[in-house]
Amino acid sequence: MLKEREKKVFFELLKDGRVHDKAMSKKLGITQPTITRIRQRLEKKGYIKGYCAVPAFEKIGITLMAITLFTWKGTIENYIKASKLVKSTPQIISVSSGEGLRGKNGMIISAHLDFKSYESFIRSLKEKCGNDVINIEQFFFSVDNQFVGFNFASSIITALSKS
Repeated sequence: MLKEREKKVFFELLKDGRVHDKAMSKKLGITQPTITRIRQRLEKKGYIKGYCAVPAFEKIGITLMAITLFTWKGTIENYIKASKLVKSTPQIISVSSGEGLRGKNGMIISAHLDFKSYESFIRSLKEKCGNDVINIEQFFFSVDNQFVGFNFASSIITALSKS
C-alpha cells in the first residue's frame, strides 16, 4: 500500500502527468529530490505504467464512441489468440472480460470516425473471432454528448483516499 507522501505525489501525477517535480514540490511542500525519488519509485514498482495525452476527440475527427458487450463462447486458447489480435486494433480504448448483462462476459470500448467506421470495425472483429463471439450488443454515444471524458483520476483519488 502507498504511504501518505507517495499518495500525494501519485494523486498529483494522476491529475497531470506532465507536472514537473519542482512545481509539485512547491504545491505539496515536499523537497524536489524527494518528489523525484517517490515518482521514480512509483514507476519502478509499477504503480505508474506510463504517461499519455488525453485527446480532444472532436478535434481529431473521432465523432462516435461505442461500448460493445458480447458473449465469448470459445476456448481459452482461442481467447488468448483473439485478445492479442483485438488489443492490436487501433480503434480500441479498452478490452475487458467479466460478468454482465444477460450472460455477457466481454466488453470493448472503442472510438470511431463515424458509424460506417464502427460497422467496418465490428465486421473485422467477427472475422478475427469467428463463432467464438456471440450476442453482441452496443451502446453508442457521440463525443459531443460526453459529460465527463475518460478520466480515472478522481475515481482513483477518491478510492485511495478512503483506504
